[in-house]
Amino acid sequence: EQAPELHDMVERLAAMADLPKPKVAVIDTDVPNAFATGRNPKNSAVAVTTGLWRRLEPREVEGVLAHELAHIANRDVLIMTLASFFAMLAGLLTRWGLFFGGGGNRDRGGAPVWLIVFLVSILTYILSFVLIRTISRYREYAADRGAALITGAPENLMSALQKIAGGIASIP
Repeated sequence: EQAPELHDMVERLAAMADLPKPKVAVIDTDVPNAFATGRNPKNSAVAVTTGLWRRLEPREVEGVLAHELAHIANRDVLIMTLASFFAMLAGLLTRWGLFFGGGGNRDRGGAPVWLIVFLVSILTYILSFVLIRTISRYREYAADRGAALITGAPENLMSALQKIAGGIASIP
């Protein structure tokens, strides 16, 4: 029922943002949510849940969609994937250090290599975790700003976020 109107809305907003129209997906769930994915604007998609569509006014859905299109324009999926790479690498090195931790040449009197790798990996993981959280917050604020610029009505996104936050606790 909402698909044609949703496609039209995304197409219009994408044109306003000077982006190619992304693929549009509707997810049949009561949880109010929307997200964007894709490594670049030409290979992107926007997904909206039926729960979001039912709970928000069209102008509020427009604000949410503009926010997601701003993520696409800013290439946030690619940026966050690259940022997460170091945390993943540190996690793998930590597991490797724990798995092979019993061995090592201790005759030199220094710390075993696995312990050094393990400690460096933990430090890298902690730093990358903080970095990812910081970048994520910044990207969200940038997408909010982008939505305000695309629609010219930041109050619609604000209203949508208030409705979502207020109603999410009532969903089983």
